[in-house]
Amino acid sequence: MIDPAEPPQDLAVNDLVNAEVLVVEGWVGPDALREFLPLVRAGADRLVVTTGEWVRLRGERIGESSYAALARQSSIERGLEADDVIAVPTPDSAQDRIYLSAVKGGMWARDQTGPPRKLDVLSGGVHSRRTRLMYQLEFGDNATVGIRPA
Repeated sequence: MIDPAEPPQDLAVNDLVNAEVLVVEGWVGPDALREFLPLVRAGADRLVVTTGEWVRLRGERIGESSYAALARQSSIERGLEADDVIAVPTPDSAQDRIYLSAVKGGMWARDQTGPPRKLDVLSGGVHSRRTRLMYQLEFGDNATVGIRPA
C-alpha cells in the first residue's frame, strides 16, 4: 500500500559514479546515444562499451549488425575515437535481455587485465533500476555500478 506521507519514488534512477567505463545499452536509440556523448567528454579517459542483441526487422536480421555494433558506429560518427568504443554483442533472447547484456559485459571485463571497479550504465528510462541491479549482480560487491536513464 502506498503511504501518502512518503514522497513518490522516481521510477528512473539517475546516480552516476564517474566511472572509467561507461556501458551503453545500444537499444536505447539515437536520441539517448546523443545524450551520452557529453558524459564521455566530461569524464577523463573513459572507455565506452556498447551492448545489445542482433537487430531484427520483421523477424530477419539486418546484415550482421547488433545494437552493440550500431551504437559503436554511431558513437564513432559522433566524434569518439574508435579505440575508445568497444561493441559487446549479446545473444538473441525473448527474455532477460538486460541480464544477458550484463553477463556479456562481465565476460568482457574479466578478459581485461583488470575488471573495472566502477562502471556507469546508460539504460532506457524506467529500465534503469533493473539494469543497475543486473549489472551489480554480475560485477559483484567488488564493483560500484552507477546508472543514467536515457
